[in-house]
Amino acid sequence: MDLVRGVIFMIIVGICWTTFGMAMGIAPKKKVDVGVMLFFGAIFAALVCTLIGLAEGFPSQCPPREFWITFGALFVCGVQNFFQLDLMSRAMKCGPNGIVWSLIQCSFIFPFVAGVLFFGAKCTVFNVTGAASIIAALLILGLQKDGNSASGGKWKLYAFISFLSTGIAQLLSNLPSYFPAAEAVSSTWRTAFFSIGLAVGTVGGTLILQRRRLAEALKENLRNPLMWTFAVGLQAIEILGSVFLLYPGMNMLARAGAGAIAYPLVVASGIAAFEFYAFAVLREKRNLPQVIAFIMTLAGIAALCR
Repeated sequence: MDLVRGVIFMIIVGICWTTFGMAMGIAPKKKVDVGVMLFFGAIFAALVCTLIGLAEGFPSQCPPREFWITFGALFVCGVQNFFQLDLMSRAMKCGPNGIVWSLIQCSFIFPFVAGVLFFGAKCTVFNVTGAASIIAALLILGLQKDGNSASGGKWKLYAFISFLSTGIAQLLSNLPSYFPAAEAVSSTWRTAFFSIGLAVGTVGGTLILQRRRLAEALKENLRNPLMWTFAVGLQAIEILGSVFLLYPGMNMLARAGAGAIAYPLVVASGIAAFEFYAFAVLREKRNLPQVIAFIMTLAGIAALCR
């Protein structure tokens, strides 16, 4: 029962996460500063989750070691999440959104490999074949000449760095699920820890990546209603998805001995949903190698889940 419910939860999460990709592609075109949007969204999520968490009760029953592993992993995951989303937005601003999304989402291979190497997750011939298929698909997408983008292929660098950052973030997000005692830290508190990290990462990352001062970006965006819509709306999806689906689903899969497939399931549903959005709404076109790479990615994910 845990396995079936965990699979369903991960698929729903993947579909919901496509809203972040959509927003990262739309925001720069509508003059919405991604850093400001993420900062206020993170503050909103941290306050909501902390208040709910205090009402539930502080996770005092969790052993100190597991508590600090959970807090540290999710805090750093939040910091990484800023760089992941900011760089994704930069890549989408000058490159094909659907391809950028697919490239970055393939970073789920990080927690899968960690689960196999360090936490005893099963690894079969199907898993190895699936990983090889995904790596080949990444090479096909990455090595193609880009004649359509005005950036001359610069989006690939942004997408690759975001790919690495996303992989580290997903590995950290999945880490507490391998410590049974950490289940005493509720999904609400986990989301709060993540959101605090995102707020800290946004302030630091904005100052590092942007040449202008953070105060100037704040002044330009505070009166933009679209920024507030994105900030609150995305975090509302994040809170609901994390508290009721993501973390409970990862725990279910870990109890069923299938913790390593959590992110592959999220990614598969997310890639398929976003590719439909890119085709139906953005009217993006795909050449034959890109279609082959897309099919190889989904086939690889299916093999990893066996």
